[in-house]
Amino acid sequence: MYVPYLVKKDLNKKSFNDIEIIIITNNIQYPKNMAEIFQLAKIFRIKKIYISGLGVKPPFGKDLQKASQSAELKVEWTYEVNLQRLIKNIKSEGYKLIGFEYKEINNSVYNFSFNTNKIAIFLGNDYTGLSKELSQLLDYKLTIPNNLDSGYPSINLSLAILLTSIIINSNK
Repeated sequence: MYVPYLVKKDLNKKSFNDIEIIIITNNIQYPKNMAEIFQLAKIFRIKKIYISGLGVKPPFGKDLQKASQSAELKVEWTYEVNLQRLIKNIKSEGYKLIGFEYKEINNSVYNFSFNTNKIAIFLGNDYTGLSKELSQLLDYKLTIPNNLDSGYPSINLSLAILLTSIIINSNK
């Protein structure tokens, strides 16, 4: 069978479509952040969002539906009361647990090798990030290098950077 050069795909390489991604939010309190997480989940075809802790959850009001572009109606989600049980379940399903640290660590999101087909992204509180207890349960802690004095990027921008890095690195 003839496949035009531009359409050829290296069958030994995985593509972004081969990666199953779920998002676990914990104590995200700013409603617009949660709405934008749903919007990103729709754009990046995230399998499911698990909301835990004191986080805002759908149904969203009119203003938040504008921010999410009604993605909460299209993305599968659930509220999870027992975060420890969820972590145990997703680990048993073969997911690698990834979260952000807002301090300098060696694992930059830009050069991290995502060598798995199942990724669970953990997002912590809008202001304080992941709790110390939750952070210790992760397989990988990543950082976004920042040379600016203005602080670290928002939780939504951090998620967008991570998802884009997964796409770029899955095609290598």
